Amino acid sequence: MLKGCSSLETLYTNNELDLTEVTDSNNLFYGCTSIIGQKGTIYNSSFIDKTYARLDTEENPGYLTYIGNKFNEDEEPEES
Repeated sequence: MLKGCSSLETLYTNNELDLTEVTDSNNLFYGCTSIIGQKGTIYNSSFIDKTYARLDTEENPGYLTYIGNKFNEDEEPEES
């Protein structure tokens, strides 16, 4: 899906992202070398499957940014 998107820096999502039905996420983030999560997590070639396809928090690094941050909302979603 995103494989090879080397210029992708920010991937926005809401707090309802559900990837439980995804059975093959190998190389999902392969080559997305510019991606940065909302708390500063940068691309790591060891995490190119759906492992980091989550909101980037202090406790759980990820590549995603909460869509509300795009609009400068102060509140971040509750972690599920």
